[in-house]
Amino acid sequence: MLFSSWEFILIFLPVTWCLVIHAKGRCSSNIIKLILLAASLVFYGAWNISFVPLILCSILINYELGRQLQRHRHKRLLWFGIVLNLFPLLFYKYLGWFSGSDFISSLALPLGISFYTFQQIGYIVDCFRNRGIANNQSFLSYACFVTFFPQLIAGPIVNHKQLTPQFDKLSHASISQAGIYSGLVLFITGLCKKILIADNLAPFANYAFSSTDPLSIIEAWTGATAYALQLYFDFSGYCEMAMGIALLFGIRLPINFNSPYKSGSITEFWRRWHITLGAFFREYVYIPLGGNRHSLAITCCLVFIVAFISGIWHGAGFTFLLWGSLHGLGLITHKLFTATGYRLNKPLSVILTLLFVIVTWIPFRAPDLATAFSIWSSMFQFSGLIEAIDALVNSKTSIYTPTQSFLMLSLLAFVVLAPNIHEHKAAPSIKRALSYSSLVMVTLLSLGQSNEFLYFQF
Repeated sequence: MLFSSWEFILIFLPVTWCLVIHAKGRCSSNIIKLILLAASLVFYGAWNISFVPLILCSILINYELGRQLQRHRHKRLLWFGIVLNLFPLLFYKYLGWFSGSDFISSLALPLGISFYTFQQIGYIVDCFRNRGIANNQSFLSYACFVTFFPQLIAGPIVNHKQLTPQFDKLSHASISQAGIYSGLVLFITGLCKKILIADNLAPFANYAFSSTDPLSIIEAWTGATAYALQLYFDFSGYCEMAMGIALLFGIRLPINFNSPYKSGSITEFWRRWHITLGAFFREYVYIPLGGNRHSLAITCCLVFIVAFISGIWHGAGFTFLLWGSLHGLGLITHKLFTATGYRLNKPLSVILTLLFVIVTWIPFRAPDLATAFSIWSSMFQFSGLIEAIDALVNSKTSIYTPTQSFLMLSLLAFVVLAPNIHEHKAAPSIKRALSYSSLVMVTLLSLGQSNEFLYFQF
């Protein structure tokens, strides 16, 4: 069940919202949490009901692990819990790649396993550290923290301190009109980004990465830009829809996406792209390894390790290892450059960072290394630039036209220059309500062609 499906928009979300609103003020927080837990399991089971026992077992085991770690704080128990959490993730996502087993590779990847695994590892580590977890935390609160359906499938990776207290206040915390308005605006904006922009960019990105013929330099750059924009609007759309849905229930999720293509460095990019994943790696990997407390050389090594692990987390394959390694080298380069004391002006640094990100998205999307290197080769075949421009102007290319290329460049300039939804503070008005209603109508008419969110595969 996609956020952008008829079933979710017209049945699941309204029914769940009405049940929660009806229970508020009439029932205890536990009843409301039970409604949300049941709804979240229905939402998750609608994808594949066979995955429900796995996530329930994971919740039960980690809840008990957390309780034991609060009482005893044994390091061996903590490492046992971390390994126990990673085992299903390694089995479903990586074992087939490492072993070469076709049977294991053919197994369906449980949805959201990368996200709820990290979320629960963070929980048991915080139990061991005794960081803000109540000794009497109820099982229902913990189960809702893991399964809350707006963030279950593709994040954000939420810390228990951000979410659990909000569930405990559900019975008496009212949902304001401003909260509902903000939630609807975020949901509608995200839905439009996904359906009207990301899904329509998909064919142009897919062509470049599936073409059996060598691409021209313009085709390669246009295809790479199309994918960079598709991924941007797809993930941005998902994050805003997740935040918007949560706000409808009076729950605030952290911002997970904040105009990353405006970044003036690759370090800033990772503070803006998938913010909660970066926070997880910083809190539970980088800082425990020593963080910035070591020499510059060791710090650079730690930065590379974290980026490399990020590549592994995103997928099993040499393409993801290459992508993570390239970003690791980019982060090291920026750190070394910063240490010299020199600074680039903002526009130049933004352009260089954006070019680096677009070029390094190639292995992230490519099905194999051969395809990635082929596209890179085409992107830097400057000797064929004149012929490529002629082919584009005279519509001799296979799929791209001058108008489409211009629109993609315009869209790229828009995401770099325009304010994002979190910077836009507009009060409700009839004019805005009509505008959003029109957008909803246009978007609903396009729902039949919607694809899964790209981050669902991670």
